[in-house]
Amino acid sequence: MAAGDAEREGKVMAKTDKSINIFELTPHCTDEYFESVLDLLSEQMKFVGRKYNREEIKSAVLNAIRPDTRAYFFTAENAAGEVIGVCLVNICSGIEAGGDYVWINEIHTRSDMRTKGIGQALLKHIAKWGESIGCRYANAITSPTNEIAQNLCRSVGFSVSKVTWLDKPLM
Repeated sequence: MAAGDAEREGKVMAKTDKSINIFELTPHCTDEYFESVLDLLSEQMKFVGRKYNREEIKSAVLNAIRPDTRAYFFTAENAAGEVIGVCLVNICSGIEAGGDYVWINEIHTRSDMRTKGIGQALLKHIAKWGESIGCRYANAITSPTNEIAQNLCRSVGFSVSKVTWLDKPLM
C-alpha cells in the first residue's frame, strides 16, 4: 500500500521492516481496520487474563487516539495488510528521566505470528520514533514470570530490572 493510500485510510506509514509495515493508527481509519485492531486487542486481554468487553476496549482505543493526547497507537501489518501486532505508547515527562520518555503501555502480536520478529520490529520502531521526537528513553513493565516479554525486550536492548509496581484504582 502506498503512503498516500494509508493516509486516506486513517493510517500514517511509520516504517517498513522487511515484510512488516508499521503504521500510526488515527481516528480516521476505516471501520474494518479498526475492528481488526479490536480483534487483536481482545485476544491480548484474554492472553493477559483481563475481562474487558469489546466496548470497553473500543472506548480505551478511541481515548488513546484522540488528537489532543500524548498517546500513540502503532499497528504492524503483514504484506497482505492484516493487523498482526499492536503497540500503545504514551509520552511521559519526569524529573528523574531528565525530560520526556516513552512508556510502552501495550504490545501484542497475533498468536499465530509470534516469534517472527513483529514484536521486535514494533519495539525497534518505537525506540527510533521516540528518539526522533526527543525522548530520553523507553520503558515498559511486565510480570516477573513473563519471560517471553522479558526476552523480547532484551533482544532489542532493554535491560530488565526488579521493581515494585504500585497502583491504586481510582474508579
